[in-house]
Amino acid sequence: MTTARLSLAFVLPLALLAFANSCKDQPPTTPTPEPQRAIALSLADSSLREIWLRLSLPDSLAGRTVKLFRNDALLCQITLARRDTVVMDSGLALGASYAYRAIRYDGARALDSANLATATMPATSHAFAWRIDTLGTTATRLNDVCVINDTCIWVVGYFGDQYNAARFDGHQWQYKRIEWTYQGQTGISELKSIFAFSQNDIWVGDSAPYHWDGVQWTVFNVTGLFDGYIQKFWGTSSRDLYAVGTNGAIMHYNGLAWRRVESGTTATINDVWGSIDRALGDMLALAPTGRTLTQEPRQILRIKGLLVDSIAWTPNFWVQSVWFRNPYLLWAGGGGFWHRRLSGAWQALPVTGGYVESVRGRAENDIFVVGHFGIVWHFNGETWQRYSELTSSIRYKSVAVGDRRMCAVGVQNGRGYVLQMFRAQ
Repeated sequence: MTTARLSLAFVLPLALLAFANSCKDQPPTTPTPEPQRAIALSLADSSLREIWLRLSLPDSLAGRTVKLFRNDALLCQITLARRDTVVMDSGLALGASYAYRAIRYDGARALDSANLATATMPATSHAFAWRIDTLGTTATRLNDVCVINDTCIWVVGYFGDQYNAARFDGHQWQYKRIEWTYQGQTGISELKSIFAFSQNDIWVGDSAPYHWDGVQWTVFNVTGLFDGYIQKFWGTSSRDLYAVGTNGAIMHYNGLAWRRVESGTTATINDVWGSIDRALGDMLALAPTGRTLTQEPRQILRIKGLLVDSIAWTPNFWVQSVWFRNPYLLWAGGGGFWHRRLSGAWQALPVTGGYVESVRGRAENDIFVVGHFGIVWHFNGETWQRYSELTSSIRYKSVAVGDRRMCAVGVQNGRGYVLQMFRAQ
């Protein structure tokens, strides 16, 4: 597929209509069916102020010039070179409705057209209820969290010698013990990361990945493939999963085996997040590197398949976490908070109060940022709000966002704290 700034459309040639005289001694001629519309105009994706339109036209059809209109105003004229062409319309209003029309031409003659009504994302609400639970005692470390649904939330870390995870069932927390087995011995270690696709498809990690299939935990031996601790997982399924961690380690799981991915760095990889470009169908994952207060390189790695390079970043700033739903709008946090549109420059945002440890969102109009000194920020697509009433000495380390609630985990004076924020029903 090709990407353009404007949109276009396609149409099948008009069928010739056959006419016949009818008389008493001659049977009537069967009418020729109406020609099918050839041009197709559909929504590829939408964001806060952008809409991506997909124009489709069979390769065999002639008449490939298309004019694209938005609310009856001409946006562009384009000649379709491929079966599918994606056009981005930008600079739109937040939460606004638009009517698009694509008309296909052969010279000056209009062949056919297609219509589409759609809208940009609206702003969401900053109004949330919340609860804060404490877990563990004076030796607790909470490292990561995932929200599967309102009655299935997992946190991982270290709760002393007996437990390294806990599960929330919608009412209360239950401690869990996820064990390793080696040469006939069993035990537990501090879990660093968790990522889930469903209640019966969960991954956790320390120096190795563990998988829950709804019946049992399976520990994978990745000796020689992964040198360090798994800081984060991300993937589209358990057949396409990445793990990143210390010493520049990256590996990929295809559903059958783990494979090492060369990162080109020995720096700690703090996070990984990715998405499928709904407009073009490409997968992209980003992974920030560099531990704070060290001389490790500060960069954002770009992972596409088994290949790794990097995107532009200002190395003066530590970068701890990244998030995006659409690769045209990126968010990054660490020693500040920034966003970037398309291939433009990173722009600082007024998210202050402490070092940013984690950013996650449900969409571009529902993003949470957490970090040191109990900072909790929310972006509703239009404005940022800090929940100053939640400010404390809690050091939030990770946040996850589900369909109806967010959950952040952190520590204060050796105890684990879990914050849940949810909208009223």
